[in-house]
Amino acid sequence: MSSTGKLRFPESLFTSRHDEATVVLRRLIEDNHNQNRLLYKEVLHNHVQHGLLAAYCLGSSGARLRELFSEEMKELESREESKREKITTELVLDELLGHKENELDFIIYFEQQRSNSGVHVQEALQYWILDREKEFLPAFIGGYAHPLIMLADAVELGRSMLAFDALALTATDWSPLTTLVTMSLPPPETCSNSLLEILDKIRNDSSFEHVVPSPGIQHIAEIVHNGPATAAIIKYLSIGNEYISRTEFNLQVTGEMVEVAIYLLMCTHVPGAPAFDFFLNHNLTGDH
Repeated sequence: MSSTGKLRFPESLFTSRHDEATVVLRRLIEDNHNQNRLLYKEVLHNHVQHGLLAAYCLGSSGARLRELFSEEMKELESREESKREKITTELVLDELLGHKENELDFIIYFEQQRSNSGVHVQEALQYWILDREKEFLPAFIGGYAHPLIMLADAVELGRSMLAFDALALTATDWSPLTTLVTMSLPPPETCSNSLLEILDKIRNDSSFEHVVPSPGIQHIAEIVHNGPATAAIIKYLSIGNEYISRTEFNLQVTGEMVEVAIYLLMCTHVPGAPAFDFFLNHNLTGDH
């Protein structure tokens, strides 16, 4: 699928800094890359680089960054030798998308892609994210957009290693929703004037009742395997796609997406009992 979009990677603010905290930040991110799995406990994504970068931006010292890294290491899983057949071609890679047992194979494959790209790293990322037939950008929604957040961290830090890790993580935990967001959508049955209006229709749609036993991201696959729920998702995707594609609303829609993410994070807990929801917070970070 040829894309008219072009990735733009501004020069990182961190590449010319050599203070202690910056040096420690870079080293710890390298250590995390070399030592730990991208996906642990089957469903959890490695957030070390994002947590360290956030702490760094809030003024943490090198010593504090090391403390945070040590705490994270208690939860993470170390890399293991792969017992699978190595990935040598794009065709093999596409056949294995979503096979979590091949995580290290994906990492090795994309590390080789980074090495082979030399000074043309941006062109290589452009190809994988936007230009190839099975582009990776739509699948960045996996893990509540964590691969997209990793890509943003890579840009901020000027570390292409993280961008290719985002590709490897996407391949490992390939989202079942990717098929829906990349399909040719039917014309919308109705038009909408806001994202909140669409969400309100979803909230009142009986197609989603009793589809899953309890709230949770772990039930996404069950939703897309339910006929009526899948049909409803396609219907609302079509309405939403028509709305966000209106060029005159570009900036308005961008602001709305952030606004909706804030509403989901702050207004969906039990009244009088506010609770932090890690996954809904991802919506806000992903929009940012």
